[in-house]
Amino acid sequence: MTEKITTKVFDCIAYKRHVQSELYEETKDMTAPELITYFRERARSGPYAELRAKLQAQRTARRSGTTADVE
Repeated sequence: MTEKITTKVFDCIAYKRHVQSELYEETKDMTAPELITYFRERARSGPYAELRAKLQAQRTARRSGTTADVE
């Protein structure tokens, strides 16, 4: 059996810590209501905002009894 040597290109843990540090710096002085507003806005405008809106529309349609798919 041959041992495969790999070179680390992306350090996931280091990146996670970096992002957490930035997030902490942005939010460290916020009150609880400010944090809620901050995270809601980030969810509305972030990279998954479109997917989140689509899923929310599907949930709303299901609750109202609409059977048409939301695209």
